[in-house]
Amino acid sequence: MVCFRKRLFFIFLLLVLLCVRAFAYDGSVLYCDNIGSYSRYEFINIIGSKDFSDGLYSSFCKVFNGYNIRADKFFLINENSVDEEDVDVVNNIPSYLTSKYYVSDGSTFSTGVLRNMTSSDMDGWIVVSNYTNARGWFHYLYYFHVVTY
Repeated sequence: MVCFRKRLFFIFLLLVLLCVRAFAYDGSVLYCDNIGSYSRYEFINIIGSKDFSDGLYSSFCKVFNGYNIRADKFFLINENSVDEEDVDVVNNIPSYLTSKYYVSDGSTFSTGVLRNMTSSDMDGWIVVSNYTNARGWFHYLYYFHVVTY
């Protein structure tokens, strides 16, 4: 789990570094990382757990420490809170991943997508995706909003 958290921290550090380049492009992929190979069962039980969600939020917040930026919203989007824009992001992720990465049974990716950016805030999604030959793609979608202070 420690190695996984280090990977998450690296992902979010990369997010910060790439943000300067990506701010002008709404819908841009901020980062994408292959985070390992998981069966669907492992993906749901590990990546879908509250511990993972809490660790993701904690890592997300740590990335912005020292940059006068704080996360004011971060939550898992579920079937009760999903909207059309969220669905569009999830529908576009598989084609992006298959065009940029080698995808095989169990491939699991974490992808940051920019929604909007102004001089005082930024929001978007973190999509954690798993592919299995038997069942195709499955995603966990997180929304984030950060503000400068």
